[in-house]
Parts: sequence; structure tokens; C-alpha cells
Amino acid sequence: GGDIMPEIKVTFTDDSVVIFHEEMTFQIFNKNDDKHLPVNKASLFRHPNCGLLFSFVDILRMGEFFYNVEKPEIIYQSKNVKKIELV
Repeated sequence: GGDIMPEIKVTFTDDSVVIFHEEMTFQIFNKNDDKHLPVNKASLFRHPNCGLLFSFVDILRMGEFFYNVEKPEIIYQSKNVKKIELV
């Protein structure tokens, strides 16, 4: 097998834990936005030193809410992220 795809483990304030992996694409939006604005898309990518940390923190900074484009039925609130771990 080749490289294992890098992942991060994200803990939310309600103590739910979600695993996100490299190349996952998120739609990011604010309360008053059109949820489907293509400009607000971002993907997780590996940074040489910090793994997926930087690109995930960028996503959190870009807006109030985000969801994985492959699972749009689950919407996460950026400010509810309590902990991010490289796994």
C-alpha cells in the first residue's frame, strides 16, 4: 500500500468527534449567505510541517458554518470546534 491519507480528528464543544481527511472539500458560509456560493469552497491539503492543520484552521476562519460537500446534510459551526488533533 502507498501513503495513508492524512487525517485530523476534530472535537466539537458537544464532545462529538469527527475525522476529516486530506482532499475533503468543504462549503463554507455565513448565516446570511447563499449556501451554494462556489467562491466559498475550500479543500483540506497537507502542509509540510503541520499536516492538515493550517488548511482546516483557514476553513474555520472563512465563515460561521461549513459542511463536507459529500455530506451536505451535516452542517458544522466553526466556533464549536474545541480541539483539532493530527492523527
